[in-house]
Amino acid sequence: MSIKSFNNWYTSVKESEVQAEVSQPTAISSDVDTIINSLETLASELTEELSEIEDEDQIEEGAGDFIKDWMASKKAAKSQQKVNKIKMNASDLQFAADKAKGDKKKSLEDKVKKAKEQGTELQKMVDDKFSGKGPMTASKLSKEKIKGQVELIKRTTGMEDDPKKKADLKAKMQELAKKAQQEDAAMAELEDKNKDVIAAEEEKAKKGGEKETPEEKEAKDKKAAADKEAAEKEAKDKKAAADKEAADKEAADKET
Repeated sequence: MSIKSFNNWYTSVKESEVQAEVSQPTAISSDVDTIINSLETLASELTEELSEIEDEDQIEEGAGDFIKDWMASKKAAKSQQKVNKIKMNASDLQFAADKAKGDKKKSLEDKVKKAKEQGTELQKMVDDKFSGKGPMTASKLSKEKIKGQVELIKRTTGMEDDPKKKADLKAKMQELAKKAQQEDAAMAELEDKNKDVIAAEEEKAKKGGEKETPEEKEAKDKKAAADKEAAEKEAKDKKAAADKEAADKEAADKET
């Protein structure tokens, strides 16, 4: 399974000097409830997902260990993407708070504080969960963090009026883009080094098909139990019919 690089993204940033990468906060202040609901949903989903990921020992180098690392990197990326969204929502709340006045402003500032604390806590949970899983996981997680930082800077640049601060933010984006390329290079090297192992794992997954979900297993078990019950009933009915036929024959013989 190929790991897509940031090359195209980095090129577009470099060519445009990040001019086109600014995200404008559209009607954020009028959508606060949606933002808060999104925060709650993302935090709940992420906490549950992290609790379901089994902790494993530190992974040493080796073919089998690389596959564990490779698979863990996918889960790490998914978790980090949720953290990124939570941080973005906190940024949107901050924008809404900056625009608000009076009691509404204070209420929103309290929510911003809680959202930022939550983002920090969840980031630590993700970092702890995937710490020591291997170099692929470390690079993948770093790359997703960079993407999250870039998106936040885009949003912040759209909210910023000071030309100097805007220029500083754009310079930061270009710096992050270079770091993303470095992570790409590290992952590409790992992928190339372990290409035979990856190909074997993909072939194994292809032959084995998708992993059975708990719901599918439950349905399969129920069908098997029903089929067994039906077979037992059929055997019982046949035996009863055979016994009756034998009894009728015996009675007929006695009469003659």
